[in-house]
Amino acid sequence: METNFLARPDILERSGQLISSAPVSIAAPPGATIYFTLDGTDPRALHGEIASNASIYRVPITILKETRLVARSRDMNHRNLSGAGGNPPLSSP
Repeated sequence: METNFLARPDILERSGQLISSAPVSIAAPPGATIYFTLDGTDPRALHGEIASNASIYRVPITILKETRLVARSRDMNHRNLSGAGGNPPLSSP
């Protein structure tokens, strides 16, 4: 079942206390765009849209204070094994 869903982004630093102004890198599945927030909210809005406060990840993020980073992968070309053959009738880009 997990192969039907796009892999989550990988935050390359471990969680916990970081040195002040430490850069944080995020890796995405091939072909995906990473959206993130720094206030702990989900970068996804209703119906799979992008939240208005979400940013696209392009370069390492510098963390200057206590922060809750939330990241999601999005690939509009991702296709599930949906419908035929008893697979679930959904798509999850």
